[in-house]
Amino acid sequence: MKNFRKMTLALFACLLFTVSGCGGEDSEKEEANKKVKLVTNEIYEAPQDPNNTQTELFNQLSKALKDGADEEKCAELVAKNFAFDFLTLANKKDGTDIGGLTYLPQDYREEFSLYAQSNYYNSYATIVKQYDKDSLPQMKELKTEKITPSSLYIGETSGEGYIVSLTAKYENTELSNDALKTSMSIQVMKNAQGRLEVIGLE
Repeated sequence: MKNFRKMTLALFACLLFTVSGCGGEDSEKEEANKKVKLVTNEIYEAPQDPNNTQTELFNQLSKALKDGADEEKCAELVAKNFAFDFLTLANKKDGTDIGGLTYLPQDYREEFSLYAQSNYYNSYATIVKQYDKDSLPQMKELKTEKITPSSLYIGETSGEGYIVSLTAKYENTELSNDALKTSMSIQVMKNAQGRLEVIGLE
C-alpha cells in the first residue's frame, strides 16, 4: 500500500489550482461529430463516458491483447490507460468516481479508492465550486518517453515488470497546464495469473 499512498500524494501535490490567463479554444473542447466505437476486452473494464481520444487509447489496448502483442507493449498501454482515466476528472460524476481502478490489483482497489477520494479526487468539488465543471482536468495527450524492464514489488510480492515514463498534456481550461501532473513514471507488474497491473506511480 506504500506504493499507492506515495502515488496519490505525488499526484495531489502537483495539482495546484491557479487561474490561467486564457481559456481554451472552442474547437479544442468540442468532441468530434463522429463518436469512435469502443472495443472492449475480457481483462480490463472499459472506461465510463470516454471522449474519442480515451476510446482510441483503450481500443489500442484491446487490440494488443487480442493480437497477442509483446508484454512490453501491453504494459505501456496499461500504464497509459491508467494515467488517462485516473488523472481525467472531466468525465467523472463526482469526487467518489475514481478512474483507473481496473488496472490496479484487486486487493488494493478499495483502500486506494478511499485514499484517492480524500486527496486528489477531493479537488473535484473545489474546482467545480471555484470555477465550473468545464474546468475539470481533461487529458488530451500522453507520450511515452521511456520503458524500462525492472524487478518490482508490492507488499511482500515481487516480480518482473516495467517502469513506463510518460509525459501528458491537458485541454486548456481555467486551470493552468503547468499546475497539473505532466510527467510520471508508472510501475506495471505481472501478477501470478499473468495480468499486467499498475502497482505504483511517481
